[in-house]
Amino acid sequence: MISSVLISERYPELPIKFKEREICVAASREGPQIADRCHDASYLVVKPYEGVLQAKDSLEPYGTGGREIEFIDFYMIDGLGISRYRLVNKGGRVSQRRLVEIDLFQGFVKSGLYGEVERAFENYLRGYSSTCIFGCLASLALAGFSENIYDIVRGMSKRGKIFYSPGVAIYLDVKGKVSAIVEIASPASHVELFRELVMEFFRESRGLHWAYMGRLAVSRPSLFLDIFMPRVVGRPP
Repeated sequence: MISSVLISERYPELPIKFKEREICVAASREGPQIADRCHDASYLVVKPYEGVLQAKDSLEPYGTGGREIEFIDFYMIDGLGISRYRLVNKGGRVSQRRLVEIDLFQGFVKSGLYGEVERAFENYLRGYSSTCIFGCLASLALAGFSENIYDIVRGMSKRGKIFYSPGVAIYLDVKGKVSAIVEIASPASHVELFRELVMEFFRESRGLHWAYMGRLAVSRPSLFLDIFMPRVVGRPP
């Protein structure tokens, strides 16, 4: 796993040293802005399984084809969500495009200046929740957790590793004290409950091996369908 770079309102400027010139990427409400130089460089580096630290030094991009093409990825958080971008330098011309995949939370641990990454996760969840029209899915692998995770499912009905109550079903597979797989499914009509439960598990974790929205990484969709749409024995096809 490689480290991720994050800019935000609090840590707003990322200096990048391309082959031909150095530029600055600044966070703004309109999205990342490219300038010739930074006034007060400050950004966060999220190191997998180590923690989050502040940095100011210029970053060098990755290169391909004898560095004819250089690129670097970064994340930006704002009040609306979290976005991933890629800057590409080809022949001195810098372009920017937005990427879909969010892997900022793979290997994230709550150490150092992790508060901004917590906010990024909440924004990530909020952004996804606003789009899950037919149903909401989340898959989390907790890297360490408190015993309070059992309180989250207390009082729910249970079927195998599935806990459920009206409007939500939770697949919970605890592996010792070092990790737990949590997958949550909910119809769109219970999106608020879905969001609250995802955040509860996140708060009780010490970090994440992974976090995906909109898909299941371990359990089968049929397990949840049996909860939400039980088959009636004896009904003709």
